[in-house]
Amino acid sequence: MTDQGLSLRARLYAILRLSDVSAGARQWRKFDLTVLAIGLLTVALSTVDDLPPLTHRILIAVTLLVSVFFLLEYLVRLWVAPEALSEAGRSPTGARLRWALSIKGLIGLLAVMPAVVIATGATVAGTGTDAPNRSRRGTSGRARNSYRCRSPAD
Repeated sequence: MTDQGLSLRARLYAILRLSDVSAGARQWRKFDLTVLAIGLLTVALSTVDDLPPLTHRILIAVTLLVSVFFLLEYLVRLWVAPEALSEAGRSPTGARLRWALSIKGLIGLLAVMPAVVIATGATVAGTGTDAPNRSRRGTSGRARNSYRCRSPAD
């Protein structure tokens, strides 16, 4: 069967499916893994305390772009969820809810949380975004790991 008779949603579902061996699906997976690697690298590098402020801002911007990319991918995967054969008798809303609550959907949601946190204007305590002039080191010499979200009103 050719892709020409399929809807856009069905074509996107086919490309995103891990079992698809088409050239488009393979290119998508390479691109997706590359973006993931870049995101992991920028997060790891941003933990270095002695980075120049410009480098730190660039790393934050790249991390934000990666998060937005995964947010868009999450939304596309949510949209194409009704195309799964296992969802044939289910309503589109039911299929999307089932995918969102699946392990893949929950992992995808975790991947997009940085974009959601940043988009809502919240800051994360201990990352330097809540109090840029305070030291990030405690009395033990180890970096604090407080990840409590704060709203802009705090």
